[in-house]
Amino acid sequence: MNIPAAYDLSVIIPAYNVEEYVDECLASLALCTFKQRLEILIIDDCSTDNTPTRCQEQLSQLNNARIIKHSHNQGAAAARNTGLDAAQGSYICFIDPDDTLPVDALQKLYDTATHYDADIVKGNNTLFNDKKSVAAGYNCKSSQLLRGEEVLGCLLAQELVRGHPWGKIFKRACIANTRFPIGVRMAEDLVFCAEVFSNASKFILLDQTTYHYRLRKTGASGSKYSSGAYLDWLNSIDRCAHFVRTKFQEKQYIKLQVRTLLQLVREALKIEDEQCRLTVNQEVHKQLKTWGLSKRRVIKEKLGLSVLFRLAKAERGLRKLNKDSSVALQ
Repeated sequence: MNIPAAYDLSVIIPAYNVEEYVDECLASLALCTFKQRLEILIIDDCSTDNTPTRCQEQLSQLNNARIIKHSHNQGAAAARNTGLDAAQGSYICFIDPDDTLPVDALQKLYDTATHYDADIVKGNNTLFNDKKSVAAGYNCKSSQLLRGEEVLGCLLAQELVRGHPWGKIFKRACIANTRFPIGVRMAEDLVFCAEVFSNASKFILLDQTTYHYRLRKTGASGSKYSSGAYLDWLNSIDRCAHFVRTKFQEKQYIKLQVRTLLQLVREALKIEDEQCRLTVNQEVHKQLKTWGLSKRRVIKEKLGLSVLFRLAKAERGLRKLNKDSSVALQ
């Protein structure tokens, strides 16, 4: 016997030391014109600043909102999992605490999902900071409905949708028992999305803006290499292979590998520490061999000129990385 959900939509917000931004996030959520039953779950991941106070002050403006507190800091993945365990909505939506929503975002996503009985709906998003706001380069120009193998294939191709949970609405039944992997330093969101997308039979790309993503200054990109976090990134890409079931999806997965390799090489070339650069160089070559990427394979699989050019750029970067590493060893 199926028990009716207590809410139509559950919004999950992981919050940790975001006192500077969370007011704006929750204020935008309070202004959202959502007509159905809405549940808001704020997961305080043991913040050490005034984030809990800021959230508490906003609760009076938010109907059916509550704060769930972690006893110790566990990370965004664990916070989202706590939200999933507590959520009682038929649909799930994730919001990062430093981002904001257009006033009609939730209604657009929900209405589209319910009208078409879609498992996942993704809207367009903007990228903003204090100085500017621009449309994301991967936004779709016209709405699309994808079915079957195309759903996961679209995610793997990384052309119209990326592997982050925000900016989307998910049918709870499609998520089921899927959870974000714990202890993964990079791309854990992609692993979660890959599993959920592999369970979905209907996915809609909506050509309307439903999310504003804040661009924040982060640490040097080299930190992911000095800490070894990039190895988790590569492992996450490998884990996505478990969800590939068709030849079409396999081709899209190769595109993901090529795209990842190019980004990794570009960032590795900027590493100043010579020993770190050498280590990364070795790992990149190991991964290239493991994935079996080559121009011949791209041509054989008929993946297109854009993938071929992307791989060629990565190979040029690798040659430069090899040369630089050789000089460093002399």
